[in-house]
Amino acid sequence: MVFQPSLGTLDGFIGLKYSVKLLQIMAGFQQPFTQNKNMFLVDYYPQNSILRNVPSTNGFVRKGDLILRLASPLKVNNSIELVPSMLLIYHIDNDLFIDIDGKLKEIEGSKGITLNGNIFLNYTIKDKHVFQLSVARPFIVRAVRPDGLTRHFVVGLEYKHANVKYTEPIRW
Repeated sequence: MVFQPSLGTLDGFIGLKYSVKLLQIMAGFQQPFTQNKNMFLVDYYPQNSILRNVPSTNGFVRKGDLILRLASPLKVNNSIELVPSMLLIYHIDNDLFIDIDGKLKEIEGSKGITLNGNIFLNYTIKDKHVFQLSVARPFIVRAVRPDGLTRHFVVGLEYKHANVKYTEPIRW
């Protein structure tokens, strides 16, 4: 899993967002509905192999996450928005794998907290086209991350197109 670019699962995600002046608070829950077909077992590698440092993920069962993001969007001008944020992820239980004897076992230390710092730079062109540059880095990580989410630094570029102009949500 540590060498794969995605988790290989189909996940459900539900969340809420609340804005107060310059602060956005987002909370959510992510639960895998499917699992990948990973077959990695450290037992198949020699004792001196670097792969012995990677957790076994044969028959990997990834558990869900509780997520909390705090962000503060800063409008630079009509086209540019800078959004610094902190993302707290609580992995709610230890993940599971099938050992060499065919027994389902917990991956000790895979439950716990990850805290990431993120910065998003949004560049809007004519309301409907947005380029987003994102930079992220973990500050706190779980003891064991068998799901492969082990990057020390991530940069991404997205393009978004909307058929309608974004409007503020209705306030009750």
